[in-house]
This record gives sequence, structure tokens and C-alpha cells, in this order.
Amino acid sequence: MAKQPTYEELEQRVRELENEALERKRAEEALRESEKRLKAILDATTETMLLLDREGMVYAANQRVCDRLGAKKEEVIGKRIYDFFPPNVAERRKKKYSEVFNTGKPVTFEDIREGMTFEQSVYPISDDANQVIMVAVFANDKTERKQAEEALRESEEKYRSLVESTQDSIY
Repeated sequence: MAKQPTYEELEQRVRELENEALERKRAEEALRESEKRLKAILDATTETMLLLDREGMVYAANQRVCDRLGAKKEEVIGKRIYDFFPPNVAERRKKKYSEVFNTGKPVTFEDIREGMTFEQSVYPISDDANQVIMVAVFANDKTERKQAEEALRESEEKYRSLVESTQDSIY
């Protein structure tokens, strides 16, 4: 038959459990605060930021992602990112993301969708066994820069054509 604990032993065990509960509560609060800071940092950037698994399931997304997709966070988190795009765009992105999962190396590419140009950088996130379990996707809208480059190129072409077609010397 097991020995019954003494009142002092029970009292000591209750204090230990109270301390464990208090430590757990502190750790949970620290985690909540850390998540708030991370969310603030993610939402402060003008870049699109996503965390995706191998199937394209969204584990994290900043507000910019939601704005560009015209959706709320709860409509994006837990959904496949490919479902938000036309099949040709989704397939192109899936191919690039798969490349990162398969090679473990980052990839940067230009993606054009609905007249907009995005520069995407995709980085592997590995587990302790060095297996890629997620990718971090950063996309920056380069549409205005591309349009400005094209306008400059056209302007230079017109100027060159004017200079080459003139009969007079230009000083």
C-alpha cells in the first residue's frame, strides 16, 4: 500500500503547481506580445509577405497580401494561395515555389499579373533535419518603375531618331 502524503508534502506540491501555472501564464503572455510585435513589423512593410507550405497553404500573411488579393486575413490564412490567381499565374508561381522546396535555395523572379509587375523573392525555411518545410515569399510591386523605364526608353528612342534624321549639326 502506498504511503499517504503528509499535509506539508501536499502543500509543497500545490505551491509547485501554482508556480508552474504562473510560469506558463507568463510564457503565454510573452508569446502573445511577441506575435503582436511580429504582426506590426509584417504589416508595416510595403512588400507582400507570406509563409507557405509545400501545398501552397498560407500560414501567415501581412495586410498587404490581403489588400492586393481584395480579401480579409481570415479569408487568406489557411487557404491555398494558388486559389486566388488565374490558373496560368498559379502554375507559374507554384513551379517557382517548388524549385525552392526541391533545391533548398532562394529564387527571385519577375511575375506579371493583370498589367502589374511583381518582383518575387522566395526563401526556404528548414526544420532541424535541414528539410524545407515552408517558404517565405516577398513580393514587391515594380509596375511604376517598369512603366517609367519604358517611357524613358521611348523618349530616348525618339530623341535618337530626331538627332539622326536632322541634316544640320547639333551643338
